[in-house]
Amino acid sequence: MLNPPDKTIRPLGRVLLTGATGMVGTSVLAALLSEKTAREVLSLGRRPSGIDHPRLIDARITAFGETQSIEPYVNGIDNVFHCLATYSTRVSRLEYEEITVDWLRAILAACGRSVRSDRQRNWSGTWFDIFFGRRFRK
Repeated sequence: MLNPPDKTIRPLGRVLLTGATGMVGTSVLAALLSEKTAREVLSLGRRPSGIDHPRLIDARITAFGETQSIEPYVNGIDNVFHCLATYSTRVSRLEYEEITVDWLRAILAACGRSVRSDRQRNWSGTWFDIFFGRRFRK
């Protein structure tokens, strides 16, 4: 028997956002910066967001798919919103898989390693949650 979804509203805390300059990511970034429970937003991506905000930290990373390069950024993060992707028609098939698949795999692996043993990982398994938001709950 499945447990009902947890409807408790929790503060966002420290948030990691990937793809803040993209079509979806720009809207997610704006929403996160307007959300008072997001005490810090770390934007991790190929390009800086170009936004100046006291709770925003821009970090540039180009090592797609390398879990070790991501791990320092996910330590202490409470929530991850993964919006980084690219259009398959704009890059080669290899680049598309590197950006869209390898990066997602690496971010999930880094998050899995960083979750302390006193935290429970909540994996809903829906594609929307995997690509556009993941909440680690105590």
